[in-house]
Amino acid sequence: MISFDDDLSDFRREDPSEDICGPPSSSSSKLASLFEDDSAAAPVESKPAPKPTSSHPRPSTLFSSVVHIFVPDPTTTGYSSFGRGGVALISTKDTKTLLLYTATKSVLTQLPLSSSFPLSLAHPYLYFTAVDGKKWSIVFDDDEQLRKMLAWYLLITQSSTTVFDLTAGVSSAPVIDEGDALLIGVAVYSVDGLTLKITEEPDVKLRLSSKKHKHEWEKHLLGLKKGSLRMIYSTTVILLTVKKVRQRESDSEPRTDGSEPPKDTVPEPVQEPVVEPISTVEESITPESTVLQRMAKLGKPMLGLADLTTVSSAIIDPPPTVSSPPEEEEDPSPPAPIESTVPQESTTLIDPPATVSQPTVPPPSYADFHRVVGLEMDRLQIRLESSFSRMLQESLGPIRDQISRLEQRQEEILQKVQTSSSDKTEL
Repeated sequence: MISFDDDLSDFRREDPSEDICGPPSSSSSKLASLFEDDSAAAPVESKPAPKPTSSHPRPSTLFSSVVHIFVPDPTTTGYSSFGRGGVALISTKDTKTLLLYTATKSVLTQLPLSSSFPLSLAHPYLYFTAVDGKKWSIVFDDDEQLRKMLAWYLLITQSSTTVFDLTAGVSSAPVIDEGDALLIGVAVYSVDGLTLKITEEPDVKLRLSSKKHKHEWEKHLLGLKKGSLRMIYSTTVILLTVKKVRQRESDSEPRTDGSEPPKDTVPEPVQEPVVEPISTVEESITPESTVLQRMAKLGKPMLGLADLTTVSSAIIDPPPTVSSPPEEEEDPSPPAPIESTVPQESTTLIDPPATVSQPTVPPPSYADFHRVVGLEMDRLQIRLESSFSRMLQESLGPIRDQISRLEQRQEEILQKVQTSSSDKTEL
């Protein structure tokens, strides 16, 4: 009969190194022989897996802002509120897209930014039509965000014909016309990488002219008013602000831009034609109206048109020179020719060639009258101001003397109070 104990003892005797109760050195050497790497080759570094290449680059956000969204109301011709949402400009390699989404990040519409899909502005509402033909309107919470949005649109489309009027200006201010002196604020919008850069340039002083332009954007100033803001594209996006406007007073005044010499000058009236047509008299109503306004401010009665002609002739032309030509013609001529000369004088304003050869004095112009009366009014204003200041000084003189006496009396009382208080402290 075979016993398992004898077999186990034989197995231990045959291989004593495998005895689990043996010395530790034998067991450690056994484990080392099992897990030791016999290869002498150097370890190989693991290479990172190559990143998958995509043919579509990741889009980048150029601009985003919170807006109020409006949609057309089918019951009326206006728009109804859709709620608050957001607008963003997304840029890829080839396209730029306007994205309109709700507060829950759900996309409402997408619009490719190009000249085929224009934006229109009626401040503060910005309108556009999507690809599907649906109309949308958005309103920004801040005007600065609206300006950035419009600047991005102009930089992307590069449309020189698109103009955005952000502010209409002062309603009572006159419209800018040629010959007006202007002070313009200029802000330049440019792109630096993916960010919009705004540069404030120094204010520009200019006189608007149709023949000579120092800047390409001067032609966009016609029709604006003081306080107007207009954004245009001229090689870059420019925001123009009309800060000051000084209109030209009359057509006879010379221009400072040097584009054209003056046609009618006051210092040389002899070189003008002897008789001007009636149209020139009608064109010079502007100085006359300004004179009437200035005289009305001084409290004087306003003059009529007929009275102005008589007054202007009395101021500029001396009576002897006007009356002398008829007296010289009456002596040598009989009564019949005198009657013929009367209608000739009455038709001088209608037929200028017939009176060019006569040595008569040219009729007065409203520009000369405006200059003379304006000078006298300025002198009168200076005299009134000086007399008023003199009267004010005379009336305030006794009051100042009384105030000085009261101040002296106050100082005396204070000194007495101080001396009395010091005597009490000594006691």
